[in-house]
Amino acid sequence: MSMSNAKQLAITGLPGVGKTTLMLKIVNYLKESCSNIKWCGFVTEEIRDPNNSKERIGFQILTYPRNSRYTLASCDNSAMTRNYPKVGKYNVHVDSVDQCVQELMQYVKRERPQIILVDEIGKMELFSRDFIDFISAYMVNSSVTIICTVAQKCNHKLVELIKTDRKTELITVTKDNRDSLFQDKIEKVLLNCPQTEFEFMTW
Repeated sequence: MSMSNAKQLAITGLPGVGKTTLMLKIVNYLKESCSNIKWCGFVTEEIRDPNNSKERIGFQILTYPRNSRYTLASCDNSAMTRNYPKVGKYNVHVDSVDQCVQELMQYVKRERPQIILVDEIGKMELFSRDFIDFISAYMVNSSVTIICTVAQKCNHKLVELIKTDRKTELITVTKDNRDSLFQDKIEKVLLNCPQTEFEFMTW
């Protein structure tokens, strides 16, 4: 499959506007309506305090198709996490991001999926060198279809490259369009996804 047949979608928008909700719609659609398409990826979930559901204490990564969970960030200030990179009040678990990437790489090598979902490409994930290499190989240089969310306010050079890449359609989620974006934009991409395997990239 050539790059001209691939469709790269980058979904951006303000925090809390509904980017992950849109990605979950894609996950459900792939599970229920696209049994002939091989896919993998991850979404990011909030971790809430079990004693106070209104308080967010971190983030975790949920992978597909294995349904593994990896801690992305936490408010834990133990000796183990004290020297982790920080974003705001959160300590970023770079080792967990690396483990997530290794799981996805193993699946990609074995199954050669047509679609990879990534939620998200943001400040926390970009502390991982493995994550940067993975996204660079498949978002920028590969013919596999990537659907990802990208932080709206992030000056990392990889994020800027994705947003300005001519092969990538950048979609901004707003409160006004978030309920219609799946049907208007994304469903067509999934329906037109090539059924042949992509050329595997090494990195």
